Amino acid sequence: MDRLTPSTLAGRQALFKQHIARYTRKVLRDIPPAPHLLPDQLATQMLHLLPYALAQPEAWPDTRRLLRTAASGMEQAAHWDKWTQQLVSALTHSRQHDDAETEAELLRRLGILYQRRSRFAEARRHLEASAEAYQRLDHSRGLAQAFNQQAYLARLQRRFADAEQLIERVRGLLVKDDDERAFSDYVLGLIALDKRQWPESVAFSGRAAELATRTHQPHLVGRSLLCCGVALERDGNLEEAAEICHRAIKVFDELGDSYYQAIAQMNLGNVYLSFDQWQVALGYYYQAKAIFQKAEDWVHLGHINHNIGISCRRVKNWQRAEEAYLASIDYWQRVDNVERWVNTMDGLGLTYLEQDKVEQAGTVFVRALERLWEIEGQPGYNHWLIEVTAHLAQVSEALQKKESHLEDSSPII
Repeated sequence: MDRLTPSTLAGRQALFKQHIARYTRKVLRDIPPAPHLLPDQLATQMLHLLPYALAQPEAWPDTRRLLRTAASGMEQAAHWDKWTQQLVSALTHSRQHDDAETEAELLRRLGILYQRRSRFAEARRHLEASAEAYQRLDHSRGLAQAFNQQAYLARLQRRFADAEQLIERVRGLLVKDDDERAFSDYVLGLIALDKRQWPESVAFSGRAAELATRTHQPHLVGRSLLCCGVALERDGNLEEAAEICHRAIKVFDELGDSYYQAIAQMNLGNVYLSFDQWQVALGYYYQAKAIFQKAEDWVHLGHINHNIGISCRRVKNWQRAEEAYLASIDYWQRVDNVERWVNTMDGLGLTYLEQDKVEQAGTVFVRALERLWEIEGQPGYNHWLIEVTAHLAQVSEALQKKESHLEDSSPII
């Protein structure tokens, strides 16, 4: 074996650096144009390459291009954990290189990733830091993107006033037809959905889809269709809702995005649930659930388990209904969504009531009412106050009938 000398070691190090530089440029050339996903093989190459590329200070110009070019494709892939780790490392390097613009973008990308993993506190911290960084740079478009993502997160956390204020700030930063305005309309459509304002939600999401189509943002087109489909289904326009859901599924299938395709399948399942085709609905739910479990998406696991609970309750599969509702309740607790928690508790109470487990049902309804005050004055409060109170009244009526039956069946002595 040849003995390594400083010169041969330096030579090998130089060759290795050249190899990393060439490989980085090759991967850059192979990345498909946004908004397409990175194929699994290319995503794996990215995750393998980045630690070596980041370790080469002179390669930073190409490395930063690689990070920023691949970011949207990696956000939609099933590599969220590893990609998050890489971006945390890249954020440190961007600061070492005094690259403020890349730092601002990486903070925003990390915020999106944490939001998708239901780590809302971390998501908010990174998105706010991104906005501050863009503000220091006087970068209006970057600031608008950070505000839009903050608004989306605020909507998930039911901080509707905060979300709407952030969107107002976005409007003040952008020209009329800027493509980023489509995301603002999409968020407004979601807020209208949460406020049970179905026509307004259809209008906002339709406007978002139109602008996203004109500005070549197919992924946002698909997401806007999802919102529109839910609003139509809730408003009773089931045929149109089903057609919109199928369109969304096609969009995400063409993009190769199994995660958002699963959301579209869940929404289509909801339409079939409204058609009283419970077994068909369950088929779509179980397909979607497997994807949400893989992504560890607590929010959509909360939704899908709730929907499975409804379907199983309708076909009187009581054990599965109870299991699904309890799983959903756990996920809503994790993300601190009181409105959804109350909704699912109400479903669990009905499951017990329909089995004539009256005392258990009453306990569940009372617990739901005890927490409902936490969202007093918010959208959904009055609806659930009426619903849960009515169901608790059914419990009282059932208990009175039981007592009456016991009295009537007493023997005459």
